[in-house]
Amino acid sequence: MKLLRSTVILITIALGVCGFSENKVEAVSKEQEIEIRRMMKITGMNQLLDQMIEQMLNSFKMSAPDVPAELWTGLRAEMKVDEVLELMLPLYAKYYSAEDLHAINNFYESPAGKRLLAKMPQLMHESMEVGQKWGQAAGERVAQKIQAEREAKKSAVEPQKTTKE
Repeated sequence: MKLLRSTVILITIALGVCGFSENKVEAVSKEQEIEIRRMMKITGMNQLLDQMIEQMLNSFKMSAPDVPAELWTGLRAEMKVDEVLELMLPLYAKYYSAEDLHAINNFYESPAGKRLLAKMPQLMHESMEVGQKWGQAAGERVAQKIQAEREAKKSAVEPQKTTKE
């Protein structure tokens, strides 16, 4: 069952990529492409995508332990970071001009930008922890209010039943 689900997910991803490549995409100027690729390198997007591919394949491996290692090795060789980056170029070009990208990259290469990039993973990790704690507390408050509302409605209905009897 897990193998079937994994296969369906893989096919869905493949069809999504194919569908995306057939849709009309924004034209990417040479200047934008240079700056987008520069940004990807500066921000470590290449390594992040590589890690995501590894995690995805590891997830598939766990759900399909009967699949030979050679298949996974072959699949990994086929999944190239550059292919994903190519698909992302039009997205960045859609939202950022070459001038914006150049300015952003210059910031990332500045001392402050380098500090931002160096601390961002830890900041994101800690932010997620704060967000999870907040979400849990908010969920508990919502659940308490819902329960109080239900109890109030139930109390309002019960006295009417006893007076009619």
